[in-house]
Amino acid sequence: WSQAVAGGTSPVAVAGAVIGVLALSYSSTRIFDADDRAFVEAVAAEAGQTLTRTRLHEEQVQLAQRLARLQSVAGELAHRSDLAGVCEAAVRHATAAVDAHIGAVCLPTSDGRRLRIREVLGGDLGDGERWREFPIAGAFPASDAFRRGEPVIVDESNRDLPRFAGYPRLDHLLVCLPLRVDDEVRG
Repeated sequence: WSQAVAGGTSPVAVAGAVIGVLALSYSSTRIFDADDRAFVEAVAAEAGQTLTRTRLHEEQVQLAQRLARLQSVAGELAHRSDLAGVCEAAVRHATAAVDAHIGAVCLPTSDGRRLRIREVLGGDLGDGERWREFPIAGAFPASDAFRRGEPVIVDESNRDLPRFAGYPRLDHLLVCLPLRVDDEVRG
């Protein structure tokens, strides 16, 4: 582009929405007449339609892959009859599905006052037993997700919000999702 003497652009639009730009560059001066412009605009319109179909196809393929993965997970979980096996399979599949570095399953203790990490994959607990259990009423993302019954996502864009002030300082994205059965949060 730095050697260009002349150039032009045409929006790539579908149904009035611009989805990209077709850019052309020339190494020498030239006349870009009405026929050239009409042809490039026609190419841009065709490219827009094709890009839209391609994106829709890619989305369908991704959805089919996710549904197949979910069916595989459901099948494996249906054959598990022990808590450790269920937790291990859930963490393994979830971390692989979204390419997470670390995954864990936390379940409430029998007294209902604390969450206990039942399975961790891809990392360790650092201080060992210190973080194995933590209070449901505490200022921890997993505790917050359990209490609220909704996902808690902590990243660079929101880690300084007052709601997260008591959380340990993180240098990575953290997503905590409640484990639900009907309307009841179980972990």
